[in-house]
Amino acid sequence: MPWVAIILVVLLVGLVVAIKYLPWWGIVILFAVPILTWKWIAAGIFAFYVRRVAGDLAKALAGATVEVHSLKAVPPPDAQALEQMLAEDEDEEDKDFVKEAPDEAPGERHWYEMEATIKPKFEPAEGEDNPGWPPDSLMLIAPGGDWGTIDDVCLIARVEMEFQGRMQPARRLNAFGQNRVWLLFGVKPGTRQLIFHYLTENFGDVIELPPPLDGKTA
Repeated sequence: MPWVAIILVVLLVGLVVAIKYLPWWGIVILFAVPILTWKWIAAGIFAFYVRRVAGDLAKALAGATVEVHSLKAVPPPDAQALEQMLAEDEDEEDKDFVKEAPDEAPGERHWYEMEATIKPKFEPAEGEDNPGWPPDSLMLIAPGGDWGTIDDVCLIARVEMEFQGRMQPARRLNAFGQNRVWLLFGVKPGTRQLIFHYLTENFGDVIELPPPLDGKTA
């Protein structure tokens, strides 16, 4: 990349100037600082690239609209069924995470089923690759959350999408353009609003949750 070459040239020129004009202890500091802080520098560069890649992929649903067809409170799933849904067809790394996650009874959350159609705003121009959007990567978060923050307000246990004329588990499936999805999710008590989130983008209108089955909102 041209900008990488520019940065390297600037660093090299700066190093030559520093060696010429700085005292010996200044040169030692100049070399010591990058050596001592390389972990933080590497982490910052990695985070920058992750966000950049995520931002590029998230363009698939930037400005998308959501038409909610149905949203209703449902009983909590059985604990064993919930664990199976969360671990089903995941990578070994994800399965370990599920097993090591703190125990939480399904009844500690309020559960809902929602069916909605997600309508992307932009279509790739002719000749551009269409990365699509995997429904299994959708999130529901509290409105106003910052990118990269961990939001455990909503736990999505299962996602299905319309594929080949019927609703099917969305794992390993990719949607291209408009698609109908179904979600089973549990929220922490007191949660009244959610919004769809995909990678770096919030999209659609704020979703108002109906009262839970137990009649309690807090």
